[in-house]
Amino acid sequence: MRALAAALLLGSMLGCDGSSRAAAPASGEAAQPSTKAAPVPNGASNSATSSEVQRATLTIEGMVCQGCAEAAKQTLSRIDGVVSVETDFQAGTAMVAFDPSKTNVDALAAAIEGVDRDPAPAFRVTARTERQ
Repeated sequence: MRALAAALLLGSMLGCDGSSRAAAPASGEAAQPSTKAAPVPNGASNSATSSEVQRATLTIEGMVCQGCAEAAKQTLSRIDGVVSVETDFQAGTAMVAFDPSKTNVDALAAAIEGVDRDPAPAFRVTARTERQ
């Protein structure tokens, strides 16, 4: 509980209000409070079989609140080839399942680091773990 309170306090001190220009929901969509199992992005097909899907865990510095986790999740969900995303702001991680014929871990990390979080500090991917 203390860790959660500290993260929320840190987030408010850093100017993190959960907003992100890259993570705004499309018109008519309500923001999803959960960070589990993201929907398949617009125009993407979920045709990759489980043997074709790779998984990666990204450790993200600067993800200090639930709003940060939601911004990261929405950003990753929009990448063609991403099948699902789970984020955990307390652990500072994003677990991504993706079709390696459409994207790769470098592209996922670049998308996270490209999120405009002004005035909050930028996200920085500090570790990547891939598995099948």
